[in-house]
Amino acid sequence: MVRSGGNPLFDWNRMEQEQYQWWIKRAKHALQWCDVLRIDHFQGYLSYYAIEIDGEAKDGHWCEGTVLKPFHYLDEEVKDVEMIVEDLGYLSDEVKQMIKDSGYPGMRILEYAFDPNDTYSLYMPFQHEKNSVVYIGTHDNETLKQWIKDKNQSERVKRACAYLGCDKAGLQDAMLRCLYGSRSDIAIVQMQDLLGCDTRMNDPVNYQEAWCYRCEKGSYNRALAKKIKQMMLVHARNNWNVSQ
Repeated sequence: MVRSGGNPLFDWNRMEQEQYQWWIKRAKHALQWCDVLRIDHFQGYLSYYAIEIDGEAKDGHWCEGTVLKPFHYLDEEVKDVEMIVEDLGYLSDEVKQMIKDSGYPGMRILEYAFDPNDTYSLYMPFQHEKNSVVYIGTHDNETLKQWIKDKNQSERVKRACAYLGCDKAGLQDAMLRCLYGSRSDIAIVQMQDLLGCDTRMNDPVNYQEAWCYRCEKGSYNRALAKKIKQMMLVHARNNWNVSQ
């Protein structure tokens, strides 16, 4: 028995013999409750690091992943499945090709952009591909308000202000406009960033406060709805069918 990142590994050979039915059933069940699936750590399908159950990380070894085999079976059973793949962190050319071959959109995080040492970062707005999903930050990141105030992000914040033509006081709204104006097909904003909150959804290193955020009563109101609607109209993201 070996593990990867603290998690037990699946018997991929057995799963392939069963044409990945366990994964397909899991996906079908999830699609009863949501419209789009997000695959975490997508590059793990190319390769992953395995450690003996009682071993140390330095004694582990790399294993070849299934690549896109499970998704080929899934596509055959679930037509037009909507998928987002988490492709954050260092991406090798092989991983980039796997993502391209999958046809699934990857993620573009604005809080990762504006690095003065990486002016052509793939997270920069001018680098966004149409087949992608743009976020301010993920559930594991600081809220936009926290990010702007974070001294460790001061250089990125300074460059963001220069890029977007605003000062720090106007950066909250400017980042939202930047997100909605992206070429990415899908734009996702956490409620905390729409409300300008400094309470994050999840802190990966603080398990005591993980997933504790709740909106206060009255957070969803007509003023916020009007603001969002106007941004949708300006940036041509008003392709929904709801009563006015």
